[in-house]
Amino acid sequence: MASFYDVVSPVLTDHLNMLTILALITAVAVQVLLWPLFSRWNQYRQHRTAHYITDHRKGRTQGSPAAPYEDMPRMEGPSADYLRKLFDNPVYLHQYVALAHKQKGPVFRDGLGGPVDLVFLADPSCVGAVQRASGPYPGHVVPDAWTLYLRIRDRKRGLFFMDGEEWAVHRKILNQRLLRTQNLKMHVSALGSSTATLVETMWARQQDNTLNDTLLTALYRWSLESMFAVALGQRIGTFSCDEDSDACFNEFVDAIHNIFEQTAAMGQMPAAAAMEQQTDAWCKFSCACDTALDIASRYTTEAIRESHRRQTAGEPSECLLDQLLYEDHLSQDMVSRLIVDLFLAAADTTVWTANWLLYVLGRHRCHADAAREQLLNLQPSVLDSDGNLALEQDDLKRLSECRNILKETLRLYPVAPFLTRLLAQDSIIAGYHVPKNTMSIVSVCSIGRDPKYYENPLKFDPQRWHERPRDACSSTDKVATSHREDNGVNSTNVGPNPGTQNKGSRAERQDQCMGPASLSSLPWGVASRNCVGRTLAETLLTLFVAHMIKNFYISVKNENIHMKMQMISVPSESLDIELKRV
Repeated sequence: MASFYDVVSPVLTDHLNMLTILALITAVAVQVLLWPLFSRWNQYRQHRTAHYITDHRKGRTQGSPAAPYEDMPRMEGPSADYLRKLFDNPVYLHQYVALAHKQKGPVFRDGLGGPVDLVFLADPSCVGAVQRASGPYPGHVVPDAWTLYLRIRDRKRGLFFMDGEEWAVHRKILNQRLLRTQNLKMHVSALGSSTATLVETMWARQQDNTLNDTLLTALYRWSLESMFAVALGQRIGTFSCDEDSDACFNEFVDAIHNIFEQTAAMGQMPAAAAMEQQTDAWCKFSCACDTALDIASRYTTEAIRESHRRQTAGEPSECLLDQLLYEDHLSQDMVSRLIVDLFLAAADTTVWTANWLLYVLGRHRCHADAAREQLLNLQPSVLDSDGNLALEQDDLKRLSECRNILKETLRLYPVAPFLTRLLAQDSIIAGYHVPKNTMSIVSVCSIGRDPKYYENPLKFDPQRWHERPRDACSSTDKVATSHREDNGVNSTNVGPNPGTQNKGSRAERQDQCMGPASLSSLPWGVASRNCVGRTLAETLLTLFVAHMIKNFYISVKNENIHMKMQMISVPSESLDIELKRV
């Protein structure tokens, strides 16, 4: 027996040692193979929501000689390629750019995988130089898919697709009509009526448990109804160009939403390749464009006939269409192009800003309560005989809490996280020589979350906008050809710090107006290419906030919503909200 043990024992020991060695080898192999995958997954999860702060120490020292363009920091190599994949470019492009500003400083170059470098800027003091280098007719980026579609269909679009003198002439006309607050006074009642209708629609759908499923459709309808009232002077139900006006309008809404959704779905794939391969995204995109443009053209054609009838009968009307036809003497075709473009451009941006507003009102109840208290203190002067809100333009000036909620929402969640400009001439920007025809991109999202310009920047704090002295340059349009009147509703570009006085040469005034003090938040763009519908959007969204807080306590059940890109910034998931009557 002893001899048997003596024979077997070494074999068992060797066997156990072998198993131990194999287990160790397996563990090491698993760690080597799986740990990088887990690490990348964890980085991907965190990078979606991480706060990257621009390292301004890496920028050029003020007063130092301008450096060559080639010396500008650049994101390149395998590490940059890996990061772009990590951030699912372009879905989290704003986060990738924010990280690059942390690594490279307030200015850097990056081709984003393409053959041509873009210059990214996270310093608002550079915006004046960018604007001057853009020339009198600033160029901007138009998605390839839209340009290709228009060429294939041989269609012409409105202001957004114009350049050069044609753009300047029509932009000046629309500035006079849309950016002047006084021109909107007559429409505030109609905008309030469409917002009140939205409130009742949302409450009815809350009662039958369909609110969250139909929220986007309701917001699109409200946005377009409001645009119709201002541009065409008619409500949706008054059009007779279709037998079923509601079904036609819903088709219009779906088409507009699909245009932006499918443009985003094409991602970085060239539009020509998507068309050649007849990808699902391209087919849906072109179909949505056909539908949206055809229905919008039918609406404007009928509105023009009705406008002629009013003109012949001597009936008063002050809608945008009448002004463009009879005061600005534009052709019917041009009027139709300009108005259709406004419909398509305004709908998505207004809807998603309203989405963000619902989110912050639900997540930050104390600020909603403060705005509600201010609104209640204005009663009964802002109520009609039935107890409903009946706000006029002058009333909006007194709703500082509502306006500040809008400003703070646009600071944290700008619908356009980037502003693009094509440089028309060689220029010195951020301490570097930048050649003409370079695309410069202002990182609006990074600037809005930079502690250099905002204390505790991730905190939602509308109070930061209270009682800030408005500098002489608070309206960006004083730098450009816009001639709107700045009032309480139209001061979103004013930063949290007072600016300098408007003295000196034109270039000096631009630098003063476009310095960090007044442009640390850029939600509406700057100068002559700023949002032409800004005054209308600010008025409508201020009314939206007022009606929401007057009627509802809003609860948001989503826990971890963050921002992602679909051409514009949208919430990472659909809102799950609950309304309770005040």
